[in-house]
Amino acid sequence: MVSVIDPGIIPRNNESPSPESTQNGRVRSKRVFVNGSELKLKYCRICKIYRPIRSCHCIVCDNCVDKFDHHCPWIGQCIGLRNYRLYVLLLVIANVYFVYIFGFSCLKIQQKNGGNGLIGLVRDCPETLVLACFSFVAACFVGGLACYHVYLIAT
Repeated sequence: MVSVIDPGIIPRNNESPSPESTQNGRVRSKRVFVNGSELKLKYCRICKIYRPIRSCHCIVCDNCVDKFDHHCPWIGQCIGLRNYRLYVLLLVIANVYFVYIFGFSCLKIQQKNGGNGLIGLVRDCPETLVLACFSFVAACFVGGLACYHVYLIAT
């Protein structure tokens, strides 16, 4: 679902910038006032637009994305304003899944272990042992990433 939702792509401008907004052939940044604070809007030469605050041009997708977080290679999509919540939900659900797989792998290992030690365990159920190790490592990494993004949302 995250990979098919628009991340907040800002439409391109087909027109060139006006001559008064350029200086030495380069487009100047635009200064705007929001709630009494002066903000500087940067110009994207590729999309030919003044980018909103916290937006960025993704070199992989070749689009400006509103509230750009990153380009995720795992889903092949930028993470931005419109799909960030679903991305965090994906991380949390994936982490729950990895913990679930790890727990049931440990139960299977405990059932198969006949007191033969580690060598007997490797001989009796190597695939379950590999699955338990993989799911533990994946749960650590994905869980850390999920916790980090939940922390960012909370603060």
